[in-house]
Amino acid sequence: MNKSLFKVIGIIFLSFLIVTSPKLLATELSGEGYVSTGTVMIPPGNLSLNCVDKSLNFGEITLSDKTQVLSKTGQLIISDYTTQFEGWNVQVKKVDNHWDDSLKLAINDKKNKLNNEFQPVANQLPGDYDVYQSREFLAYLTISPKVIPDNYSTKVIWSLVQGPES
Repeated sequence: MNKSLFKVIGIIFLSFLIVTSPKLLATELSGEGYVSTGTVMIPPGNLSLNCVDKSLNFGEITLSDKTQVLSKTGQLIISDYTTQFEGWNVQVKKVDNHWDDSLKLAINDKKNKLNNEFQPVANQLPGDYDVYQSREFLAYLTISPKVIPDNYSTKVIWSLVQGPES
């Protein structure tokens, strides 16, 4: 083939692109300009217990000849980005460090003394709910007049489990 035939074919091809391209672009125009589609992929995330009050410090107490009940408000922050909305529950237990049996620590229900078994303290049923939630809890310390004066401490362990309380 000679060079002039290539030139003719090239010119015809370019003419075809120039003639058809504005028609293709015109179908992508709106009344205000070009239309683009924005996309983003956000994969499901985790279920997490983001914040629990780190200190349940009831301060210095003066013993009395009567049983005393002190309370302290705390906060849990839970986020559920799993997109399954299966619900969740928060459980708590205590592990004694230096503790007296005359002291009773409870969360939300002052009659339900914490021990070494997990107990429910917050629950979210399955369904449509906010993925980010803040829940208040109330910690109670019941002090018997029989307690021996000392500096007591215990560890409180919080656990977040997917699914509602069983």
